[in-house]
Amino acid sequence: MPLDRLRVRSLACRTYVRLIVIAVGCPAGRHGYGCLYHCECPGTICDHVTGKCICNSGTTGIACEKGCKITHYGVKCSNKCECLPNGGCHFSSGTCKCDEQHFGAKCSHNVDKIENAHFPVYVFKPAL
Repeated sequence: MPLDRLRVRSLACRTYVRLIVIAVGCPAGRHGYGCLYHCECPGTICDHVTGKCICNSGTTGIACEKGCKITHYGVKCSNKCECLPNGGCHFSSGTCKCDEQHFGAKCSHNVDKIENAHFPVYVFKPAL
């Protein structure tokens, strides 16, 4: 068999093997060609091809070592918190935790305004 054909066949086999590894993936904690490399992501996992850390919700950074700032939440801290300035967000879900003077889904209602408001009272009598 000519040398050129052997090179093509060898290259095709290596490419096929690499594609199988990429499609199937590596075991947890390993990455790269043949899954030869250890992940450097404490407390999380890495991409089985590139080795980049895949951060849990509420963390960011090259090794997922940083928590979200109070102004953001979610995966890679990419979502803006809508609870400010009267509360803060849960680092993962974004659910608002309001300060003592505010309430509501986005902490936009003031407790003092509700205490001084007048609400109509309706009394329902059941029909006999």
